[in-house]
Amino acid sequence: MDILSELRSFGLNLEPREWQRQALDCYLREVPKNFLACVCPGAGKTIFAALVSHALLRLAIVRQIVIVVHSDHLRSQWIEEFAKLHLRLNTEIKRAGSDGYIEKDGFVLTYQQLASPGMAEMVHRVVQGRHRTLVILEECHHMAESRSWGDAVQIAMRQVWKRLLLSGTPFRHDDAPIPYVRYRDRIGQSDFTYGYDDALKAGIVAPIYFPSYGGLTRWRMGEQEFSAAFGTSLSETAAAQQLNTAISNASWIKTVLQDAHDRLLDLRSFHPEAGGLVIAKNQSHARWIAEILTEIAEVPPVLVISDIETSQAAIAQFRTSHDPWIVAVKMISEGVDIPRLRVGVFATNVRTELFFRQVVGRLIRVQDGLNDQSAYLYVPQHPILLRYAREIAKERRHVLLISPPAETQRMNGVAAQWLLPLSAEAIAGLTLLPGGEFSAQELEIAQQVRDRAKLSHLSLETVAQLLRAQHQLANKQFTTFNEGIKHCDQFTD
Repeated sequence: MDILSELRSFGLNLEPREWQRQALDCYLREVPKNFLACVCPGAGKTIFAALVSHALLRLAIVRQIVIVVHSDHLRSQWIEEFAKLHLRLNTEIKRAGSDGYIEKDGFVLTYQQLASPGMAEMVHRVVQGRHRTLVILEECHHMAESRSWGDAVQIAMRQVWKRLLLSGTPFRHDDAPIPYVRYRDRIGQSDFTYGYDDALKAGIVAPIYFPSYGGLTRWRMGEQEFSAAFGTSLSETAAAQQLNTAISNASWIKTVLQDAHDRLLDLRSFHPEAGGLVIAKNQSHARWIAEILTEIAEVPPVLVISDIETSQAAIAQFRTSHDPWIVAVKMISEGVDIPRLRVGVFATNVRTELFFRQVVGRLIRVQDGLNDQSAYLYVPQHPILLRYAREIAKERRHVLLISPPAETQRMNGVAAQWLLPLSAEAIAGLTLLPGGEFSAQELEIAQQVRDRAKLSHLSLETVAQLLRAQHQLANKQFTTFNEGIKHCDQFTD
C-alpha cells in the first residue's frame, strides 16, 4: 500500500520529509507491538505520528488512535497537526465508532489527566485489546519522570494493540527506566533515531549558537564567604552556588539580558516577528526578570507561570503575535511549538541535560523565507552547561545509571537553600556552537566587516565562519580590523 499516494488521492499536498518516509517504512516493515522513535525537536515527529496513524487506520490494523501528551496546550496542537492528514481527534474520552462518536478517529489526553483517580481504568476499558487501539506516548520519558504518570499509563495501556513512543530527548539523568523501552546493558534501544546533526545537515532545524557569560561572583553560606570567577575549578556544590549567585544578581542578569535583547533587535531588523525566551528558576525569579526585561526592552514581556490562570492562553497568543519576549519557568521548556523564537536566555539553576536540550528545542525551528536561520541561547559558564552546549550536536541514548552520585542527590534543591548571593559581574566569553567556538575578538571584527560590507542579513557568526574559512582563522586569527576587511570583497561577491 502506497500511503503517500493515498494521501494525495484525498487531495492532500503533504510532502513528507525524507526522514519521515524512512521512519514510516521502518515502522511498516514489522508493525511491532512497541516502537520507539527518537527524533530531534523541530524535525516533525508529530507529522510522523500522523502518518503512522493514517497508515494503520487505512490498513485496518487499528480502529482508533489515542494520544497522551504532557500538557493541556499540546492537546490542541496535536489535534491541529493530525487534521492536516484528515485525522479527526477530540479531547472527549470515548471509543471511536461508538454512538455519536463514529466520525472521530480517537482522542488526546494528558499524562496528568490519566493519573487522576479512576481515569486509568476508564481509559483501559476504552482502549483494551479487542478495540485495536494505537496509543501514541509523546515525550515518553515523562513516564519515568513521574511515578504516578508511569503507573497510570501502564494500567490504562496494558492491553492496547500497538504503542508508538516518541521523544526528542530519550535519556534521563537518574536510574528510572522508561516503560515499554527495550534496554541492553542499561542502554535504551531506539527503533529509529533522527538526531540534531542529521536534521541540521538536512536544513530542517536551525544552527544554534551559545554566547556564554562568566565573571567574578561572591556569595555567603552561613558565616563563610566565597569568591570565585567562572572557569575556576570548583566542587559541584560550589559551582551550583556560583550559578545561583549569578542568575540572582541584578547586575549580572541585566548584562546578559541587555546583550540578548540587542541580539533580538538585530534579528528583528530582517525578521520582524522574531521572539525571545527567558527560562527562570522559579516563579518569583520569573517576575523579577520580567521587571528587568521591561526596563531594557521598554515593553513588558509575556509572563507565563502556573500561578497565572491565563498562561496557556498567553502562550497561544504569543505564538502568533509580534511581542518580543516571553518569560517562563518550565511551561515552554518542552513540546510547545513557537517557531518564531530565535533567542533564549538560560537563567535557571536546572542543570540536567534533558532540560537543557528541551530548551534548545524551542529555538531551532526553521521558518520559510529567511536566509539566516541562526538561533542563540545565552548560557552561564557553568562547566556542565558548557559541556552540554559543546555536545549538543551529538546523539545520546538513554543510559541507566546504577545510582546517582551521592553529591548529585544532595544537589537537587539543597545547594542554594541557605545561599546569600553578594555580587556578580557578567563578562562575555566564547560563543559556542557544535563544531566551533568564536572569541569575542573574532565576533567584534566580524561585526565591523558585516557593517562595512552591508551584510546585515547574515549573523555575526556566519560572517565569522566565512572569514575563518577564507583565511584559516582556526589557526591564525585577525588581530586588526584592516586585516579582516581587506579581503571582505572576496566572499561577498
